[in-house]
Amino acid sequence: MGKPMTENVTKNFQQWVGDAVSVAFTMSNVNVLNAADLAVYLDDAPQTITTDYSVVIAEQIATVSFLAAPAAGTRVTIVREEPLAQNTDLTTINTFRAEGFEGALDTIVRQIYRIWHKLSRSLTLPDSAVDGTGQFDARSNRIGNVADPAAAQDAVTKTYADTTYVLQSASLGDMLKSVYDSNADGKVNAADTADIAPWSGLTGVPASFPPSVHIHTASDVTDFASAADARITASAQSTGVWEAGVGTTESAVSPAKVATAIAALASGGGDMFAATYDPTAVSGDAFSMTNMAEGATNKILTATERTKLSGIETSATADQTGAEIKAAYEVEANAFTDAQFTKLAGIATAATANSSDAVLVARANHTGTQTASTVSDFSSAADARIAADAALVKLTGTQTLTNKTLTDPKITYTANAQTGTTYTLVLTDSSKVVTMSNASANVLTIPANASVAFVVNQSIAVIQLGAGVTTITAASGVTLNGVSAGSGALSNQYAAVTLYKIATDTWIASGGIGTVA
Repeated sequence: MGKPMTENVTKNFQQWVGDAVSVAFTMSNVNVLNAADLAVYLDDAPQTITTDYSVVIAEQIATVSFLAAPAAGTRVTIVREEPLAQNTDLTTINTFRAEGFEGALDTIVRQIYRIWHKLSRSLTLPDSAVDGTGQFDARSNRIGNVADPAAAQDAVTKTYADTTYVLQSASLGDMLKSVYDSNADGKVNAADTADIAPWSGLTGVPASFPPSVHIHTASDVTDFASAADARITASAQSTGVWEAGVGTTESAVSPAKVATAIAALASGGGDMFAATYDPTAVSGDAFSMTNMAEGATNKILTATERTKLSGIETSATADQTGAEIKAAYEVEANAFTDAQFTKLAGIATAATANSSDAVLVARANHTGTQTASTVSDFSSAADARIAADAALVKLTGTQTLTNKTLTDPKITYTANAQTGTTYTLVLTDSSKVVTMSNASANVLTIPANASVAFVVNQSIAVIQLGAGVTTITAASGVTLNGVSAGSGALSNQYAAVTLYKIATDTWIASGGIGTVA
């Protein structure tokens, strides 16, 4: 499919909104050949190809795949940005190729559209505006990365305005915030100083403030008790002291005056302050246990605690140890002692009572094993058993018989039936009959001693049961005598050959061999 002969430039970019799941974004009709001709942004941050995303372009369709899915709400923007270059080399040719010129013109159109797109999104003046009277339109977009003003007519940034001037009403004055409010607390520095100025540092203020006519109670006077006590003491010492019980003539301080003074101080005077000794204002019941407040160290005993305390033995000091409790228990009548515990541990589980002697000696009630010496007739019983089997000779495993006469011996061979076309002898074939039964020719191999260590003087019988000729051959390193050239075929069906091992890797084949050495 060829490239279109016209260029649609109405779409220089495309935007999506990320959902934190999608990683691939496709832009159609891009008409670019190189991934580098596309610019990719997340919000307004440019992304780097390979590091942040990859691009696949096929038939004017560009697919941008991010390495990580853009976060939900993130603006994804793909912009076509071909380099501003003309790379088509127009030479003198015999045939006019419209596609070449068309491609070059398409590229130029896209480059022009790219420039127009960028200019159309910059600060612009209306076509009707006259210099000095027009207004640049940012279309509700912010203008960022602006330097601080240098000339009188320069625009200022928000930060510059906030940190330079103190707002006065609706307009700016000549009070620099950085000078008059250096700590930025919203008050000029002079106000901060006034907040902490000492009275002596202020001018135009009175030196003292004479009080107006008013009254106080005794509780309002902080040193009333000490001052009153000092005055009473001084008055008594000036004219003598009245002593209770002596009955002296009234002097400077009489019982009546003392009573009057107590009555006058009862409302809160003296050295017993209600605020200290009766903070909850229970008055006459201030020292009742019900009204007492429990402290961190001094506690009030509750009814539950009193009940618990009454249950403790008189003169009790602390909890007894386990040993002390045990010793106290064992002196009591019918107490369970250590000796009784040991005795109980020695009795078998589920035991009910001692058995009779007859039961104890009965063989059926015995468990475990015993030696031959404990069987009274072991010797006679064993001799009788040997005599009964004297006529029998039973051979198991490998036995060596020297000067033995076997009467009517019966020897049974175990057969190893093979039906395949190849077979190699194994150690378990010792003293067996190996049958070869196959309609086709078959081979039996004698292995080397290094692989299968048959015992020297061992014999193995081989019988050809099938119609296929059985050939006996020796593995490498094995000498087979009784055949021709190390191998030999059985003479006919049902022919039998016996193999004898006479040395480590030397065998003899004897029997129905068709050809012998």
